Amino acid sequence: MDTELTDETRHRESPRVALVTGATGAIGKAIARRIAARSEHEVVLLCRDAAKAEAALADIQRRTGNPRVRYALVDLARQASIAALAAC
Repeated sequence: MDTELTDETRHRESPRVALVTGATGAIGKAIARRIAARSEHEVVLLCRDAAKAEAALADIQRRTGNPRVRYALVDLARQASIAALAAC
């Protein structure tokens, strides 16, 4: 039995959620934008600064047309912040 997954079968299995760190910087935002351009993906921008997160979110949604982009405020240097994100 052939169990290899193609892009088409992966898409049908379940929606993908991408967590992108550093999404307010140039490289992270470019990565998030590229993932968001594939409309079947939900993208969560992991950010520390709400104002920068809002700006990145608006830019990515405007450029990709993907409404399934959101952000979460998290400080990856703090265990409690990571635990709070995981509990969502």
